[in-house]
Amino acid sequence: MERLGLNHNNEPSYMGYLTFDVPGRVYSYTADGDLSLATDEIEQLIEFLNEVRENPPMWPQQGA
Repeated sequence: MERLGLNHNNEPSYMGYLTFDVPGRVYSYTADGDLSLATDEIEQLIEFLNEVRENPPMWPQQGA
């Protein structure tokens, strides 16, 4: 099944995906596998991703 251009992932450790509708403010989590993240894990992941997004020095360097 294809959703949002993503194919279903059959990897046993796959836990789904986050969609950021408004970066830093509005998101949705889709548990699309045998495992899923707990609410506190989702919040921690979003906080981390927002920190990286807001701090370009944390971004991987191209060609490095």
